Amino acid sequence: MIEHDRAQTAMAREIREIPLTTERLLAEHDLVATVAHRIRQANPRVVVISGRGSSGNAGTFLRYLFETRAGLLVSTSAPSVVTTYRRSIDMAGRRFHRHITIRS
Repeated sequence: MIEHDRAQTAMAREIREIPLTTERLLAEHDLVATVAHRIRQANPRVVVISGRGSSGNAGTFLRYLFETRAGLLVSTSAPSVVTTYRRSIDMAGRRFHRHITIRS
């Protein structure tokens, strides 16, 4: 039998929280409208999402949302390239390098 460690337990808890957290976030109509307006205003052609753990999982959901609803190409980046491997990512010449942080 596989013994469950704390990380698996935390992950299971976070997975169970997804529906309620999503519902709570979407209920904040002003926030959603503001974010949508900022994205339309920036008119990006490509979206890059970065996150690890539950934030990475939320990013996957966002990827599907952007691709299916907005028709935008979405890519992911690995945060550990910067934090662990201490490498910089060249974002020169990119029109859209603002970030939006959503916390539950």
